[in-house]
Amino acid sequence: MKNNKILITGTAGFLGGSLAYELLKKNFNVVGIDNYSNSDGSNTKKLEKCFGSSFKFYELDLSNELSLIKKVFLEEQPEAVIHFAAKKSTIGSKKAPLQYWKNNLNSTINVIDAMESIGCNKLIYSSSAAVYGESESPPANELDHLFPMTPYSSTKMASEMFIKDICQNGDIKAIILRYFNPVCSHLDQVITENLSQEDSTLMQEIIKTALGKNKILKIFGSDFDTKDGTCERDFIHTQDVLDAHYVSMSNFQDFEKSLTLNVGTGISVSVLELIKAFEKNNKIKINYEFCKKREGEISKSYADISFINKKFGWAAKKNIKDMVIDAWKPFKNEIN
Repeated sequence: MKNNKILITGTAGFLGGSLAYELLKKNFNVVGIDNYSNSDGSNTKKLEKCFGSSFKFYELDLSNELSLIKKVFLEEQPEAVIHFAAKKSTIGSKKAPLQYWKNNLNSTINVIDAMESIGCNKLIYSSSAAVYGESESPPANELDHLFPMTPYSSTKMASEMFIKDICQNGDIKAIILRYFNPVCSHLDQVITENLSQEDSTLMQEIIKTALGKNKILKIFGSDFDTKDGTCERDFIHTQDVLDAHYVSMSNFQDFEKSLTLNVGTGISVSVLELIKAFEKNNKIKINYEFCKKREGEISKSYADISFINKKFGWAAKKNIKDMVIDAWKPFKNEIN
């Protein structure tokens, strides 16, 4: 990177804030943008306290403040943009699809508009394995047909399509990263998972049960066509997700136009396996009960990671034991 300045949208959130922290540690200058619709100012304060003037923050709504966004880009002149900002609750998207479409797609359009206005031509886009829907023959490959099953995942697919069209006909180059199931805080544990968010992950629910905030962990479905009847997912350590971004930033010269890459471990882990691993490695009992399946629940989703490995030499380094231990570390002292 020539000027060492990266603009990251969504820095008040968990992944955006964690990546900002990691890049600041590597002596990048980071410009953060967020409107606090999914979060509060705590991560912003942490980044400012740890890194001072190397981190500069703007509170803006990316979906409808284009003139202000362009002013920020003009003033800051970032060399690359990493676009995390989006509404992300699958449940929330079903309740308010219009809000999700307006926010998620308009934000992506405005970010690219602002990039073009200053000649910034490197973009990393935060997408999701949710664009695959129920894969007919997992693992999911980047060339598979996409079957988004919620308004949230539809906005991710639409943003991907828009980005690819722009890259095909302009100067911007983009790397689209489809995350599978990130779990646990990054290794320094400065930015940690938010246990109070609307649409909790399985790991967040496990932690809340371990802390006694939930009396019983609900497992939705016990008769899926999987090895033990519970859903299977590709859980990946947050540190590996962050590393995938850093590797991507270093490899914009190795492709033309746009590149879509899965970010996962390539290993399918069931809900019960994750719970048992958490219990075994943290020596704590998790009380759970089976409930009926949720509508639209996918039985099995995991990544084919051969493309990112071949293209960039990247592979996840952390295993399920690392994940459950590192997920519990920031919270274990809170236990009664």
